[in-house]
Amino acid sequence: MVSGALELALWKTISVGQMVPPRSIQNVDFWKNPWDVGGLTVIGLFTSTFLLFILFAVVFGYVEKAVFEEE
Repeated sequence: MVSGALELALWKTISVGQMVPPRSIQNVDFWKNPWDVGGLTVIGLFTSTFLLFILFAVVFGYVEKAVFEEE
């Protein structure tokens, strides 16, 4: 149960029909810390390298199969 004074304070800050501003999705403190940004960069590079290796394996696997079938 909310006390009377607290309820009155809440109604003064948020009146009926007034939109509450949305909270920021991005955390500014995260982007100011170089260790966090560096860690995110390393994770992104690792993921993209792994996907690139898979792409090369698929492409050269099909090329090798096509060359093998022609002979």
